[in-house]
Amino acid sequence: MSNRYLTATAHRSSRGGGSDSGLAILPVPSAELRHVCRHPEISRVQEAAGEVAAGEERYWHAFNDLGLQLGAHLQERDATLAKARPRPASPA
Repeated sequence: MSNRYLTATAHRSSRGGGSDSGLAILPVPSAELRHVCRHPEISRVQEAAGEVAAGEERYWHAFNDLGLQLGAHLQERDATLAKARPRPASPA
């Protein structure tokens, strides 16, 4: 697992690219970084993404169910039509 850094400012400071703000570069695993960087907007976006994914899953389940119902209907229709059609008389 790759490590990420808490702040770009601390990284620039360590290279001499900015004023020393007293921040240290701390490697943080990605899983921990997700918990550290909880902003209200990010949380709302993640929640909306979860709702979209759940809606998409419901859509595909309904789509597949409809396909199964259509297949069953077509089989029933074909069977009913086959019973209702008169058979041609065979030459005897």
